[in-house]
Amino acid sequence: MEGRAIIIAACWITVALISMAYIWVGGIGLYTDVAVGVLILVALIVTFGVRFGELDQILRSRHEEVCRPQARSWR
Repeated sequence: MEGRAIIIAACWITVALISMAYIWVGGIGLYTDVAVGVLILVALIVTFGVRFGELDQILRSRHEEVCRPQARSWR
């Protein structure tokens, strides 16, 4: 879990630094607003992609446990 948290934190820190550089160099305008919006969208996709990827892995392991055939004794 810590590895995924590091990926998400690094993504958001990078987005913050790049956005800060865009606004500092380009000022506040339509181009910088769109560029920062796209960066935030990418960060959201990474955040939820990592989270739902983890949930998918958990659900698959639970499905395998539930659907695994078990030997039963008939008494």
